[in-house]
Amino acid sequence: MKILVLASRVPDRDGRADQRTVYRLLEFLARRGHESHLVALAPWDGIGNDRDSLAQLCATVRIFPQGRARAALTGLTSRLAGYPFQVGAMWNPAMARAVVRLLGELEPDLVYAHLIRTAEYVRAKTAAPRILAMQVAQSLNLDRMARHRRNLLSRIFYRLELAAVRRYEPAIASSFDFSTVISAHDRNAIGLAADSMWLVPHGVDTQEFHPREQEPEATGPVIFSGMLDTPTNVEAVRLLLQEIWPRVIARLPWARLRIVGRNPSPSVRRMVRRAGVELKASVQSIAEYMADASVAVAPMRIAAGLQNKVLEAMASGLAVVATPEALEGIGVRAGSEAVLASSSARFAEAVVRLLNDPERRRAIGRRARAFIEREWTWEHHWRRLEGRMLMAVASAGQSQSDTGGRL
Repeated sequence: MKILVLASRVPDRDGRADQRTVYRLLEFLARRGHESHLVALAPWDGIGNDRDSLAQLCATVRIFPQGRARAALTGLTSRLAGYPFQVGAMWNPAMARAVVRLLGELEPDLVYAHLIRTAEYVRAKTAAPRILAMQVAQSLNLDRMARHRRNLLSRIFYRLELAAVRRYEPAIASSFDFSTVISAHDRNAIGLAADSMWLVPHGVDTQEFHPREQEPEATGPVIFSGMLDTPTNVEAVRLLLQEIWPRVIARLPWARLRIVGRNPSPSVRRMVRRAGVELKASVQSIAEYMADASVAVAPMRIAAGLQNKVLEAMASGLAVVATPEALEGIGVRAGSEAVLASSSARFAEAVVRLLNDPERRRAIGRRARAFIEREWTWEHHWRRLEGRMLMAVASAGQSQSDTGGRL
């Protein structure tokens, strides 16, 4: 297939969840012999560093800078017109012109738009089938942001954005030929029928993230991982350091906590200093820190879709303690492949019990790894998506034949 791929951030193997997802898809498509043509924004909040590898994966790479001032202007303008702010903030006229030009020059077999932020670039019907990879229900995430953000102005902004997104998501999904989300929970939150959306979850690299060969004699640290400047992770760090970890060290003064990730925000750095825990910032490989840990934690209250940090920890053979929000869509058996904790007190108690019981945490870690190997590799999910893409292309070709090439 010849595929035109649109992304709202430059794909990056070690970037944010959306960047990693598109990068892994491009890797898979290249391995399978498909021809990808990438058009992406380089927004103010993270450009992506490994552009040379993109050139090896794609026949065309077109990247358009999107500064903060332009994004604010187009975001506010679109919001006044009734569109979500995030959709307008990612609108770039130069990128729009490039997409139109490439559609004409390439005549792709398929168009793949990643996230609703890129939907307007190909909202009009094209000769090629269009897939909107919505991934998560942004409305679900915004609702949780509005409820849990501490700043009043932030809560007001998210409430306004939530209203716009709730109208936009089902409307934009129905305007595309196909759409995808990563879990049934997200599909239900958007409110579309099961037969109108494909489920295409994230995966995890089981070679990069794997259990250590030998258990060390000393108990390793508890680990929290992720991009440390996103609202979801900043809120999780706050909950962990202010409500959960003090309960743990009151019971186990020797316990250690390590927070690992990229781009820690000033508020995360302040919280870490006050709590006196370890911060590993902008690391090259989270996998090596997973291998050194004993327990992974995911105290997420603001979340939608799937939490990569949970998949990576489970692939590393760690026992994971997580909130219900962090486990949504993964399908684990609570108590067997991960530990569920719905309150700060129960969360702390679960961590203490695992640190005190090496055999139990190893058993949970083994079952977690086996579960990931069965259900959550990138290859497993991308092959299913590839099959659906091929059927969509074949169906479009048959329709053109039936109409003498006229659409």
